[in-house]
Amino acid sequence: MEEKSRSQLLTIRSTQYDAFVDLKVNLFKTRVFKYLRKYFEEQTAQFNDNDLFKIINNGTKKADLYGFIYEAHIVKIIEFMILICDDFDVSQETGWAHPILTNKHLNPNEKIQFINESYLKFSKGEKQCNTL
Repeated sequence: MEEKSRSQLLTIRSTQYDAFVDLKVNLFKTRVFKYLRKYFEEQTAQFNDNDLFKIINNGTKKADLYGFIYEAHIVKIIEFMILICDDFDVSQETGWAHPILTNKHLNPNEKIQFINESYLKFSKGEKQCNTL
């Protein structure tokens, strides 16, 4: 009898779980926002708070689309959106990005590494994508 009441205390309804997940996601996005404003101050100065949160929201969706689940990887995708352009994954100017992101033979760390290396080559050429 005591065991049954103990398990009932530990039951979490799906709505409670969803609320917890939403809270965690919002806390993550707020941390990313603060991080970007601090460490990418010059690059994010052009965006008001709402626009920067839109980039963060789009970046989390983009990261999910390509199978990134770890916060560090998601943040890197958002950084690439800030540094390269918001649609770097599909832009004609960055045609190198999509094949890397969709390569099933690369793990997430390798994808980030190859995107970063390609970005460094790309940025030396002074090419720019259309941004927000």
